[in-house]
Amino acid sequence: MIKSENYSSPRKALNKSFLKVKPTRSEMESFKKNLILLLGGLNETESEEHNKNDLGDFLKNTFYQPGYYINTKDRADLVIHNGPDSKSKPGVLVEVKKPGNKNEMVRKDDLKAKGFYELILFSITSGTIFQESKKPLLLWFHIMWWVVARKTGASAYNLKDFMGFGSYETAWTWLHKLRRTMVRDGREKLSGVVEVDETYIGAEEIGTGKQGRGAEDKSLVVVATECIGKQIGRVRFKIIPDASKENLLSFIEENLEYGSTVITDGWSGYASLSQNKEYEHIKKVISGTGKQAHELLPHVHMADSLVKRWINGTHQGKISTKHLEYYLDEFAFRFNRKLSTHRGKLFYWLMQQAVTTSPVTYKDIIT
Repeated sequence: MIKSENYSSPRKALNKSFLKVKPTRSEMESFKKNLILLLGGLNETESEEHNKNDLGDFLKNTFYQPGYYINTKDRADLVIHNGPDSKSKPGVLVEVKKPGNKNEMVRKDDLKAKGFYELILFSITSGTIFQESKKPLLLWFHIMWWVVARKTGASAYNLKDFMGFGSYETAWTWLHKLRRTMVRDGREKLSGVVEVDETYIGAEEIGTGKQGRGAEDKSLVVVATECIGKQIGRVRFKIIPDASKENLLSFIEENLEYGSTVITDGWSGYASLSQNKEYEHIKKVISGTGKQAHELLPHVHMADSLVKRWINGTHQGKISTKHLEYYLDEFAFRFNRKLSTHRGKLFYWLMQQAVTTSPVTYKDIIT
């Protein structure tokens, strides 16, 4: 039980910067007018939905529009965002109850009310991938552990069967939300000796269709792998529109530390690397050597083979070009942590990212 003397008056509780704001007479008159309308419209028999919409209108008409978005449609009763749309970060949370519903509302002598817990739950999930989820956090944690514990990855069909979800769409959406957490901003770049090459990932080529760097109906992916003796270190992937010098060098700059040794084939898109003082460039021209590409660049070609095998195995090749980037992120997340013997660390890393990754909805994913 919290005693009343632990509470501050509204004036003391307010940030001092608010106290410096001096409303004009017209603003005061507008506030008074709208407050009278709000209080006059209160009805103890009306639903929470009706009351929160009335409160939302009052706030919009007195101060908050158009600079601050007021959301009364989602799971929280009323949220004032620190910007003009719902993607802006929440600034104020308001829990609305029917005037006669005193049992669920916070009282000065007792905070242990449903309204308080609802506010806390929304507050801790706001701005994370858990935002607006109707499922308990414990279920999210359970699924995150299951995802990292599966060395071969998880498909939506696997998750639907394992958790007993009512629809494939739900399982698919949850996995896509988690995939968006698997790349950390500011992650360490690859270093040392690194092989770089491109590959096409998509529908299997059949017959006499165009092959290689000009292949159709495939996504062109540039791949980089650290070479640690005969072993593959960490990997990076990026979908690029074409194998031009601009796209290839941009990828190298984004993903490789200066001072690294970059091994490529003889493709002209890499030619200017030899004049780049930030990297040592080793060019292995396939033509005339009597060797295959996978013999000259074994590490990166092995990574190519592994990611394609993973896509065709775990996901039966059913990955659209639109979402391929996130599947590549998942493969890199798993592959780069393949030597970790503690599943708990993978869960910890994923959880760290989950609470710093912006929320995304099913509509956002498919749009």
